[in-house]
Amino acid sequence: MKKLLMISAVMIATLFQVNAQRERGRDFSPENLADRMTERMSERLGLNEAQQKEIHALHLEHAQKRKNEMVERKEAMEARREAMKAEREAHEAKVNEILTPEQQEKWEAMRQENSQRINEGRRRPEKRMMDRGARGGNRPG
Repeated sequence: MKKLLMISAVMIATLFQVNAQRERGRDFSPENLADRMTERMSERLGLNEAQQKEIHALHLEHAQKRKNEMVERKEAMEARREAMKAEREAHEAKVNEILTPEQQEKWEAMRQENSQRINEGRRRPEKRMMDRGARGGNRPG
């Protein structure tokens, strides 16, 4: 048992070290990207100083634009996610207004069961695919 714990500890420490080494070389700031691209082009194409300055400015502008677009895209996704959540909650409230208390309990149990089934499928996709084939879900329609 002690050997197993020791081996596990060594493996975990190794994984952390490898991950830390990978992260060191990843600086995706617009300035760093522009520097690296300019340096690479300068080495391969033999750019003079004037060309390097112009290329660097161009790369920096492009990298900043891409970074801003990514931030905007992320914000838009979060806004869309929040809107979908609000819409789902409003729908659930309307459904509950229509159902009796007993039906609401059954409905909640059905939703929980469905959620568990979905989560189980996420954890074991190979089982989900086998089940689908056994039920004939992959037959051409």
